[in-house]
Amino acid sequence: MSYVKAAVLLEPNKLEIQKFPYPNISNESMIIKIKYCGICGTDKHVYSGRVPWELKYPLILGHEIVGEVYEVGEGANKMVVNSKKLEIGDLITIVPGVRCGKCWFCRHLPHRAAALCENVKLVYGLASCAEPPHLFGGWSEFIYIVPGSWVYKIPSILPPEIAVLVEPLASTNGIDRALSLHSFTKEGFGPMDTVVIQGSGPIGILAAFRAKVYGAGRIIMIGAPDFRLKLAEKFGVDYTINIEDVKLEDRIKEVYRLTENRGADVVVECAGVPDAFKEALKLVRRGGTVVELGHFTSVGTTDFDPWWIVYKDVIIIGQMGYPPTQFDKDLTLLSKYIDIFPFKELITHKFKLEHIERGLHLLSQYKTVKALVEP
Repeated sequence: MSYVKAAVLLEPNKLEIQKFPYPNISNESMIIKIKYCGICGTDKHVYSGRVPWELKYPLILGHEIVGEVYEVGEGANKMVVNSKKLEIGDLITIVPGVRCGKCWFCRHLPHRAAALCENVKLVYGLASCAEPPHLFGGWSEFIYIVPGSWVYKIPSILPPEIAVLVEPLASTNGIDRALSLHSFTKEGFGPMDTVVIQGSGPIGILAAFRAKVYGAGRIIMIGAPDFRLKLAEKFGVDYTINIEDVKLEDRIKEVYRLTENRGADVVVECAGVPDAFKEALKLVRRGGTVVELGHFTSVGTTDFDPWWIVYKDVIIIGQMGYPPTQFDKDLTLLSKYIDIFPFKELITHKFKLEHIERGLHLLSQYKTVKALVEP
């Protein structure tokens, strides 16, 4: 292997296929041959330049990564969380963020440090590829795994096209935090509660799946288009409301009709549309919980009256990321329910590196559910 092919984002809206020298590994690093990498909504925003942070171009996008161990240094096995030793050909996945482990947040809030770390070493899919070893994103034939990463061996029961869902599933961790609130205060998310999911993309559908297996009594999904809503019904959604057919006032009335005129116990915002947060405050019952996980990037603002937060006495859970241990839990969830929920139906498209921009275009038109890159 002399060269590695990758899709490189040179600047917003400019993607180019390039070749990089195949890198040498150290004793504490490894190289993974990419099997699949997801095309995420965040990738869409980064591609178009709509992000609230500074990026260093060029970069190789892709952070929902599943691949086979191609080379591994003897000291790299300490990065593996759920196995003592990796063998060549083992199927693995990687937590995208590599935290410092030393800042105040890493030491005092380790369960949230992946999002709050002050000195993040690297984020796969968002790191510059200008300097060797270059290969830090999943839209590539190979990826270089640096020391300090969290690596998980994938259970043999999970095929790679399902295992790739572990990262978007982990992105619904805010529901876990709502569940923890209920355990201590009887607030948040509890058994048989009514949950409204705003957004019918992969994150919304996986949020519905998580809510269902956690004991939700009724799940209502608000979204579009219709084929996504139909698919969501296979993942535990009891009622769907199509935003293309039902106006805002009528959506609110319908949710109240289904909840004895109280509103939902929990609203999970997965749409990534600023006005959806304002709508969530209208949909949630008094004393309820809103989980905001749809805005990993800034896509605009919305006006709302803070009185609604006070009047509703609402708990708001913001989620920037998830603890790296979340992958352990969610690989188990996928394995446990693989024969019950049709996860493969979430994968609607696969693209070679040369056709990624078509995938981004279809994603922007809401014509995909989960699209994968297959280098």
